[in-house]
Amino acid sequence: MFELTHLSQRIEHWWTGTQMQAAPPVIARNEPASNWIPNTWRQRHSKFLDQQFWCFGQDIVQPPRNALIELGFTQHRSPILRKRQESSCYTVTSRMGISIALWGFGMFYSDRHLGGSILLVRDNIRPLVVEQMQTPLGAWAPYEVPTHEPRESEVPLARQLLSDLMQWLSQYEAWVSQHRPADHRERSLGGWKRVVVPASEISAQWLQLSGEVQTWKPLVRETA
Repeated sequence: MFELTHLSQRIEHWWTGTQMQAAPPVIARNEPASNWIPNTWRQRHSKFLDQQFWCFGQDIVQPPRNALIELGFTQHRSPILRKRQESSCYTVTSRMGISIALWGFGMFYSDRHLGGSILLVRDNIRPLVVEQMQTPLGAWAPYEVPTHEPRESEVPLARQLLSDLMQWLSQYEAWVSQHRPADHRERSLGGWKRVVVPASEISAQWLQLSGEVQTWKPLVRETA
């Protein structure tokens, strides 16, 4: 089974005590940080994220079996009959405290040790900060997940969570290529008319994007 814990070998305290002590006293700023993701970057790669959600849907329905269930996800069905993919939510939590939830409308990613959660809406790769650590199981639309735009003080954590999530997406695609027929992803994209990344390059592309996000001032971590 694919193990989510391969995503990271991290420590619990992501912000060093030394830095916090050295910082001059300032008045907390609660304004959303509007320009921390380049707009052209967001527009380009939001299309890639949309493509990835299509792939998730194909992995659920294509033989030999539901790939998410095979990976250890649990399916939760909406109590209300719905026509869209939002009628199901797939969730998993690793032993390292990483939780993931997938709907047709978006993706929730939470890291207990880093102490934060984000939501990626399907057509926007810019992460929203989720105002809870628990998986929002009762949500069946983006507006039902309590979120807000990252504030300036939250940007470093949002960046790290986004980078880690992209690493997971890269590893997920690598798993698919190893455990499904060689033409599986090609067939998955056969019905998608807006392909922006070829099937053979999806895993590498997510890994590259993860690295790009890291260069935007990644979190300073303790090394001892």
